[in-house]
Amino acid sequence: MIKKMKNGHNDFGIVNSFCIELYDIMYQDIIFGKIKIMKNFLRLFEKLALPISYIGEKKWNETLKKIVKIRL
Repeated sequence: MIKKMKNGHNDFGIVNSFCIELYDIMYQDIIFGKIKIMKNFLRLFEKLALPISYIGEKKWNETLKKIVKIRL
């Protein structure tokens, strides 16, 4: 889903908002173990769910590239 969103939009703000919303929706299920996610993917996903101003655009972009490369 994130890969399709990244390819569909060039604006990082829109992709960031999508990641924040997706993480908020899935948060309860992740915490209580209803959804199983690899730890390395979860850590990267948590970074993407932060606002760009917190971690910087360059670091956020690097994290986005890493998460797109992961195959599930």
